[in-house]
Amino acid sequence: MRLPFRDRFWLASLDGHGAIGTIGLDMTLAHTRWTPHRRIDDTVVMQSYLGSASGCANYFALGGAACNAAQQESFDGFVRASGPAVLDQPFQVDSTLAELRASGTGSLDWTAGAYAAQRIDRGETQTYQVDTTSGLPLADAVSSYKRDFRTRLLDYALFADGTLDLQGGLSLALGGRYFLYRRAARGTVSLPSRIVEPYTASSFDAHYRAHGFVGRARIDLRPGHGVLAYAQVASGFRPGGINVVPGLPDADASYRDDRLVNFELGTRVTLPEAGLHVDLTGFHQLWSHMQYGATSTDGGYSFITNLGAARISGVEASVSWEGLAGLRTRLAATYTDARLSRDQDSTAATASGRKGDRLLYVAPLAVSSSLSYETAIGAGFALEGGLDARYVGPSYSAFPDSTQLTRLRMGDMVTLDADLGVSRKADRLSFFVENLTGTRAVVWAGTVMGTDTVRRTRRRQLGLRYSRTF
Repeated sequence: MRLPFRDRFWLASLDGHGAIGTIGLDMTLAHTRWTPHRRIDDTVVMQSYLGSASGCANYFALGGAACNAAQQESFDGFVRASGPAVLDQPFQVDSTLAELRASGTGSLDWTAGAYAAQRIDRGETQTYQVDTTSGLPLADAVSSYKRDFRTRLLDYALFADGTLDLQGGLSLALGGRYFLYRRAARGTVSLPSRIVEPYTASSFDAHYRAHGFVGRARIDLRPGHGVLAYAQVASGFRPGGINVVPGLPDADASYRDDRLVNFELGTRVTLPEAGLHVDLTGFHQLWSHMQYGATSTDGGYSFITNLGAARISGVEASVSWEGLAGLRTRLAATYTDARLSRDQDSTAATASGRKGDRLLYVAPLAVSSSLSYETAIGAGFALEGGLDARYVGPSYSAFPDSTQLTRLRMGDMVTLDADLGVSRKADRLSFFVENLTGTRAVVWAGTVMGTDTVRRTRRRQLGLRYSRTF
């Protein structure tokens, strides 16, 4: 079933700007509220318990004993009669943040400040049987499952960044951010399902705290007009947290923040007289404590866990040229070698990656090119046309040793888009064709709510597009 997703979003913000002498001051206060309401088909997850020995034993309260054939048939009948069903999930997300920033300019451009934010999430999930035709809950439907949760995130940071211009076209940049965040979550399964695990009422109250430092250092050299060479190292992180999922082992109830360290060398050359611009960059990244999106064995729950580490190396290059009479062209290519540097090992996640395996969904080669033309046609109008081509190399949806996930070859495709239009001042009207070649390659594969799902490139589309620049 395809069910509606409804949400509302409110935003209020206040900005203040001023100065004390040569020091600029900026302040921001903001509050948002988001109230999404999801309804998700739960039928496939429930039907995955057909023939389940543990489900049958729970249904008849047999403890450690096994069902006989008649009991198993009766349980399977109950599963079939309980569908179709949906998960009804209303949520509310409130976020409040404040930031104070000071800055200065001159031979040293700098900024420093402090940041604080609070986010509170609330939600519940109930399961209802629905009409087989409309997909709407039956008039006399009674919830067969109910859980609720509440989470709170407190996020604090101090930051500073500066760039110092030296003689000889040399500049140095240094920046850092100290962060501290605390997460707390609690939830209750007040009405356990008679079909889907876990089968008992439960509650949890978990806390997670992390702090650390991330930063960057960069050196730029401009030996001549239009030429830049640079080197930089930078680190980043994604916050860890708590999985609001019933029945997870204690070891998987929370997950760590993952870290990325990036080393980069590059050069940029611009020759305005020739209309030429060239970029060349090499990078090497170290990714530790990788956050991995896992799925419970029945497909009913998604959670995050830390699995393995990776190293990513690559080269990016692009050349753009702007010729005479409104002709422009660009060619870009990226080669990426992204592999696990440590085995993935988990008792909860369906992960089977081994050291040396390529990362999922990462194509080793991607190439794009564009060609556009613009010319005046009188009365203030201009005729514009463009052609964009892209190639994405092959990647895979699962690791070679995977036994629980289907390993599909994805990508290895070429797409072509075309556009022809007229413009006058701020207005533009164009006719476009997207995916001119009709490519239908797989771009994603996985399991969503117990259903094996494959997504392909969008079909060829034709249309008219109007835009206005303000």
